[in-house]
Amino acid sequence: MSYKRLYHEIFGEFEEAKTRQDKIDVLRKHADHWFITFLNYTFNPEIKFDFLNVPKYKPSVEPEGLTWSTIHLEMRKIYLFIPSHIKYSGKLTDRKHTNLLLEILESVHAKEALLLEGMFHKKLKVKGLTDKIVKEAFPELPFDVK
Repeated sequence: MSYKRLYHEIFGEFEEAKTRQDKIDVLRKHADHWFITFLNYTFNPEIKFDFLNVPKYKPSVEPEGLTWSTIHLEMRKIYLFIPSHIKYSGKLTDRKHTNLLLEILESVHAKEALLLEGMFHKKLKVKGLTDKIVKEAFPELPFDVK
């Protein structure tokens, strides 16, 4: 199995890219289903999460690559927080819902948890990353740029 770059590493490479085309190339180079889904969940204004605030969590202290999980692996659970998702059942109790969110945030590297928070709040703190550049890199994403 090859090493899958952590999303904050990809965004670090993105920020270091010199030109707009270089930035697009970085996004495309790392494009797979879950990375594109992460970008869609972040920039698609139609996607809303079923909580207003991210609960207080304990950021992981493990070094990069040694955490229990990664955003890439946790993305398959995120639909549980999106009422408009076809698989969403809404059957989780509030306690189970919060515990699941805490489990996800605490299982990934601290920098990755911040990216997940950014996704939930629709605002990633990645210099130069906008809905326009994401849509240019992935025109198939189901949202319009204003």
